[in-house]
Amino acid sequence: MKRKILAIVGILVFALFLFPQNVSAAEQLDQQCNAVPDEQVPSGGGSMYQTFKPAFDRLTKISVYIGDENRSDTLALQNEGGTTINSASLTVSVVNWYTFTFSQVSEVTSGATYRIAITTPQIMTTWGNVHTGCYANGQAYLNGGTYGGDWLFQTYGYNYSSGTTQGTSDQGTGTATTPSSTTSSSIVKPTSPKGEYLADQKGVKVTWGKSTTTDIDGYRIYRSEEKTKGFAKVGEVNKTTLEYLDKTVTGEKTFYYYIRAYKGTTESNSSDTITVVVPKIEVAAAKDESVIETAESQPPTFLDTLKLYWLPISLGGFGVLLLLGITFWKVILPKIRARKQLE
Repeated sequence: MKRKILAIVGILVFALFLFPQNVSAAEQLDQQCNAVPDEQVPSGGGSMYQTFKPAFDRLTKISVYIGDENRSDTLALQNEGGTTINSASLTVSVVNWYTFTFSQVSEVTSGATYRIAITTPQIMTTWGNVHTGCYANGQAYLNGGTYGGDWLFQTYGYNYSSGTTQGTSDQGTGTATTPSSTTSSSIVKPTSPKGEYLADQKGVKVTWGKSTTTDIDGYRIYRSEEKTKGFAKVGEVNKTTLEYLDKTVTGEKTFYYYIRAYKGTTESNSSDTITVVVPKIEVAAAKDESVIETAESQPPTFLDTLKLYWLPISLGGFGVLLLLGITFWKVILPKIRARKQLE
């Protein structure tokens, strides 16, 4: 009898490793409106959402620039008609970037229209808004009608079908948007660029002097970790905005930036290149409340499994049957569900 029990335990231990714990690809920034807000708009308890078009076919998390009075807010990913596909909740206090991480990966259609909605806004929930020129493939809505401009947001994901994180995006790229190889002197380049790391914002603030060409559409901000090559677009703003906050930097690195004015597909020559050293970024140790832990999304550890199975094993034959049932319900079935979610 002891040999049979040991054999069953061995099979169950093997089952713990039969399915991979994480079969998702590495996530990257996809779509975004990331600029200095023109205003912080209160919801008044009404609905607030931003439309966007993902470049990737999987979304993992969404960041929004909101504020509240230390209360729980729920963010939902919805289709164009307003049906919720996925959601997550966080306690929101002072105005800042808050990241809502979905417990299950969201499958979406690249290029289709979706909504980022605050579905349980409190009366004092606010969302940062940029009036013009922040995001080309969507717009801000308040209480069912267009508000104007865009709410500040960032989406993250990957392409599941190709097994990589390729794909282009607007103001946030999987395969980065590189500077145009042809520029025109008909558009005067921006002047006097400056940059500094802001510890309270955990980002690099870049500023510049305006182009003297009056009929431009706006400015594009390019960044690299090498001084003379490897630049890619990290942001785009309208022509009245002369600053940009880059919150995608990592600590203990040196970054190089330049800015170009643009009109349509035509860009000016690059501004002077500036150098910004980012120190180590301190992250407060806190539980990520955006992850909703369930039996389906968080399989038990090996030690948890041994603790769980000790009592059934001690009960003899009936315990073995009970043990097999628990194994299927707590270990194998959640892993099957997790894999199907990513297919």
